[in-house]
Amino acid sequence: MSELNCDANIADLVWHNKYRFDDGRKIHEQRIEDTWWRVANTLASVEATDRTHWAKRYYQPLPSYRFLPAGRILAGAGTGRRVTL
Repeated sequence: MSELNCDANIADLVWHNKYRFDDGRKIHEQRIEDTWWRVANTLASVEATDRTHWAKRYYQPLPSYRFLPAGRILAGAGTGRRVTL
């Protein structure tokens, strides 16, 4: 197994175990992009206008890891859990 492949597997494992939204009854996210959208939509939910626009803006830096929210935000935003954004 190559080092790159190993890192990707570890990253996927961490996402599955810590950050993917799974409420015990249903797995709500199939891909990391689903997590990014959950976080972006939650952040945009407090905007006064054009929440779709803001969700897209908040989403943009996430897939490239230019911005990475704290773990509690990735794990909790938009899940119904009480977390501080």
